[in-house]
Amino acid sequence: MKKFQVTPELVIKVVDAIRPGLVNDVGDPVPGQMCVEAAVCYALGEPHGDTPSCVENHVRRVKIDLNDTNWTTDKARARGLVRVAIAQLGSKGKVKPTKFYNSLIRLCVAYVPPVLVDALLRPKLDISTAARKELREIKEEMSDAWTNKDHRKNLKLLTRWSRKDGALEDHYYMQETIETLDDMRTKTIPLFQKESWIESLICNFNNLGEYTTKKNPNTFRILMADLIELALEECGSPGCDYLYMVR
Repeated sequence: MKKFQVTPELVIKVVDAIRPGLVNDVGDPVPGQMCVEAAVCYALGEPHGDTPSCVENHVRRVKIDLNDTNWTTDKARARGLVRVAIAQLGSKGKVKPTKFYNSLIRLCVAYVPPVLVDALLRPKLDISTAARKELREIKEEMSDAWTNKDHRKNLKLLTRWSRKDGALEDHYYMQETIETLDDMRTKTIPLFQKESWIESLICNFNNLGEYTTKKNPNTFRILMADLIELALEECGSPGCDYLYMVR
């Protein structure tokens, strides 16, 4: 069997298959009418489906979960996922599932809480003055975080704040998001639990529309796509070497 290699020609084919738009679910084998993994299959010349032969299965499942969230438009979904679609190429046999999830979870713990804090501090949200003051103090702590230990400590502060009476009353999905992140601070857990956490986080992101702006309604979905891309880079996925070809 010929060894798979990512090539510039393949990258162009994947981008061309994705740019017209991506849909929820597998779709049909026509550019603009496929999900992200079906678009990769199309570019590879493989049978229509969502299991491209060059993509590690756990990476594929995370990508499908993100693809199937409620992006504002099919073109927005394509813009948000095109880079990570390239990053995943060649990940099968190269990216180890445990290392991928460990990287992704660490990145989520580091980068998601500050975005949540900024979202919670938006003026129009119904959060008390006292709760906002404490949240601003947490934000200052986060601005000085550089190490994994710092990030975990700051997430702990945010979790404690969110559990106080009335802090997130009537903000169910934000509370669930913070609780899922806090669970991620657990160090020794099986692979299936890590997969479940990421699935839950993506699901919660799908319900945080009220915390985004009209200008950037896909904020949390794009953030997750960026973090998956970074995790794939850390894990040495071959497609990451070709990200220079994609804006």
